Amino acid sequence: MHRIWDLLENFFKAKLFFKEIYDQYEEMVLEHARRRGVHRKDLRLEQEELTKLIDFSKLVELRDKYLAPLKELSHEIFRQSDSTDRFDRFVNTIFHEISILKEEHYKVKKFAAEYEEENETEEFTIILDEVHEAFPRIIHHVHNLFRKAKKRLEKLLPRYNREKVFVRSVYIFGEDLLSREYSEGVIGFYERMYPRYGAFEGYTVVAKSFYDSGFHLQAKEAIGLAKGFLERYTDHQDEFFQKLYLMYTEVYRYYFPSEVGSLLSRE
Repeated sequence: MHRIWDLLENFFKAKLFFKEIYDQYEEMVLEHARRRGVHRKDLRLEQEELTKLIDFSKLVELRDKYLAPLKELSHEIFRQSDSTDRFDRFVNTIFHEISILKEEHYKVKKFAAEYEEENETEEFTIILDEVHEAFPRIIHHVHNLFRKAKKRLEKLLPRYNREKVFVRSVYIFGEDLLSREYSEGVIGFYERMYPRYGAFEGYTVVAKSFYDSGFHLQAKEAIGLAKGFLERYTDHQDEFFQKLYLMYTEVYRYYFPSEVGSLLSRE
């Protein structure tokens, strides 16, 4: 199940790339509305102004570079012969909506321009009407779908919080990927991935994984980070915590034997 990291990486990169498209669209629409002194719902733009709201090349890049591999990974991980997870449905819909948005953009950029040049007023007006309706509907729908997909993905994370490659990848590469999505970066992500004991559990699990494989530099660093979150949890009667704490002490004693006394005082 190491592919879950690839899926996570593709999802957040796609979400971030779409956010750039979305933010530019929103900024330009609001600026046009401000200049004309109208509500955005009443905004009417010319053909060239419409085409500039969204960068066509970025739509192509979003679909082909980020969403296409994300869709394949999601199918591979979640899709069964007779069912799939909601996350997979969200991703699939995002892919198709972006494809439709790309076609709408091409329509106003290419066909509307041709109709205008040939003075085909009726066809030109029809296309502009269709695109004025399609652009905001699709781009806000995709924005909402990304929000729902993220929420669903967070619910799925605990399933994979003992997968060796995944937990190591989150630890090694997660900060760069997750810092724009979570205010505390990996620590904030651990709160979703390990809903019981958050960063203490996350750092302990990855430290034990490194320790078992002989990656001592990484194990020592991770278990040291785990120590900083231990004080947040005082429910030592919880059976799950006791097992987690045993894992923690096994690794911590190996790298910090001089502190065994302080560990024993907790037990």
